[in-house]
Amino acid sequence: MTRSLFFKLKEAQEAQEDALAALDKMRTDARQAGQGLSIPIGLGIISGVEQNGTTLTLASLEKSCPLLEDLSPGLTTIRFQDEEGLAAGKEICIFDNIKGEVAVITSADKNTLTLAAPLANGYLKTESVCLLVEKVSLFLDAEKSVLRRKAGASSPQPLLEGVLSFDFSYDGEKNLLRLGIRLQSDKEKDYEISVFPKNLALARMAKFS
Repeated sequence: MTRSLFFKLKEAQEAQEDALAALDKMRTDARQAGQGLSIPIGLGIISGVEQNGTTLTLASLEKSCPLLEDLSPGLTTIRFQDEEGLAAGKEICIFDNIKGEVAVITSADKNTLTLAAPLANGYLKTESVCLLVEKVSLFLDAEKSVLRRKAGASSPQPLLEGVLSFDFSYDGEKNLLRLGIRLQSDKEKDYEISVFPKNLALARMAKFS
């Protein structure tokens, strides 16, 4: 009985440590939300936090991609001097002082990007900015009880196993993101954190300044 109790306590402690480690990783992701995207967020072109059903997506800047030429409405290809990091499934955000849009990359080859849809607007290279957006998605694979994390165009990776539930909520007025998980091994205990994404607060201040 003592041996059995010892292993149960050990498993419970390990599960708790794994849960806290997963929350710590999610806290880091949440603090990055909106980093480098204050202008497009302030213009309402992109959101640093997206809640889509059971999936939470956090956006931040991966790199700046200077335009080599002016862009016309309807274009489906864009040339860049440096294609490092540009890959199918990723998103770019293009904007100037009054307009902007987000485009999904379908392929990147020989410094040329192909977009999933034609550009809705035209952009002058001297007055516009193009940013490669890094997106991190968190969701529960309920069938396998695994909390997964997907970064950019890569495949989702397991963040925590043995998860019963994963919930989240973002209060835009208070700029407060809450994340919570519950384990199958301890159905009565909730592991929660609240994060204040300061980059989103800065974007909001810039919008109303």
